[in-house]
Amino acid sequence: MTDTRTDDQRMRVLVNDEEQHAIVPEDFRAPAGWRETGFVGGVDACERWVEEHWPDIRPRSVREAIAATRTGTTGTV
Repeated sequence: MTDTRTDDQRMRVLVNDEEQHAIVPEDFRAPAGWRETGFVGGVDACERWVEEHWPDIRPRSVREAIAATRTGTTGTV
């Protein structure tokens, strides 16, 4: 699949409860389970923002489960 986005196209960044990020066109309606981050810009700016704010791309529940295992705590993730 070819990426047809251009840097002059206005995009926005969405995030879900697992802290996964998505870059979508500014006029794209966020689907259920996703919310606005408040960041809007060109493709390159959005990609930089995501790289800054999402350094560990594992879902939040996975990160928490691994952290719990390392600390010896148990419980619902």
